[in-house]
Amino acid sequence: MRLHFGPPPEDPDFQPEAQGWHSIREPGPVLVQVIAIPVALAVFLILGWIIAGLSGASPYLSILSVEAVLWLIVLIPLHELLHVFTQPGLGLSRNSIVGLWLSRAVIYASYLGTMSRVRFAVCLAMPFVILSLLPLIGIALLKAAFANDELIKHLALLSLLNGVASSGDLVGLGLILSQVPRSATLQDKGWRTFWKRSEEW
Repeated sequence: MRLHFGPPPEDPDFQPEAQGWHSIREPGPVLVQVIAIPVALAVFLILGWIIAGLSGASPYLSILSVEAVLWLIVLIPLHELLHVFTQPGLGLSRNSIVGLWLSRAVIYASYLGTMSRVRFAVCLAMPFVILSLLPLIGIALLKAAFANDELIKHLALLSLLNGVASSGDLVGLGLILSQVPRSATLQDKGWRTFWKRSEEW
């Protein structure tokens, strides 16, 4: 894994248009963030509703706490590392990249190589599953065991904050699942994503 500042780097040997790859219809980085706003709000409300049902207390105001700021500091790198960990080579390859694109206010994980549709989808979804959905199970188990409410509060914060942070990933996941055939292989070139059926190789 390596760090990169600026837009996602490109593999100069990957020339998708010349090599018969198909482009996914996807918005640019700024428009993705705009589209992600209602997704983030919906995820926030749904997760909060589930957490309230599991714990018996509304978690919404806790997102304004000092603990929420501390969780964000930990959450951002952890979220990106989960993306990278699900890439080929478990993130140990130089093809795995964590980047910071300041001019677009984007932190991202990318991979300079091909992935199956399933693996690509798993890479996009993994932080949401691990950091937003699994804490819900933890909340339910802790509440059933009459555990300390402070621990439940922290799990609720983790789930909510990561759910909001995952909104762009969920948009990307929707684009992949709706446009790419199941048997296809995908590869990024900068911000854009391309796919090709196995029989087209």
